[in-house]
Amino acid sequence: MTKAKNLRHGQSGSRLHVIWVNMRKRCADTEDKDYGGRGISVCSAWLVFETFRDWAQKNGYRDDLTIDRVDNNKGYYPQNCRWTTATTQARNRRFVALTSDGRPGPEVAEENGIPPRTYNVRRSAGWSVDEAATWPYGKLRAPRRKNDKGQFY
Repeated sequence: MTKAKNLRHGQSGSRLHVIWVNMRKRCADTEDKDYGGRGISVCSAWLVFETFRDWAQKNGYRDDLTIDRVDNNKGYYPQNCRWTTATTQARNRRFVALTSDGRPGPEVAEENGIPPRTYNVRRSAGWSVDEAATWPYGKLRAPRRKNDKGQFY
């Protein structure tokens, strides 16, 4: 049966087919705490490679892009997936801090000309996501004051 399926679409081993196989494998693995173990699944339509392939081709698939879930708490289905660059995908992770408008801090920092290292140092120093991403690069901040417990306010 597997050989017949491979002959049907003729794309076994292609980059898109490998993405599809790996996506299904991650979601089927209940031991994988980032995917199957936390309930991330693949929609029933995408269990058939040709359906996934057709969606991918209509929605901007290119060999330099990766599949990305818009909402990382939801599964793989057409309305929640897109093809993005590795940089965009890296910023769309559960642990990436978001600004008050819901955008990834590193993305906002880049738009404001703040180098990634500066943004990360600012965050490590306790700056808020918004401040670290928008404070003008090279401009000094007024010294912060501490309360009697040594906490900044």
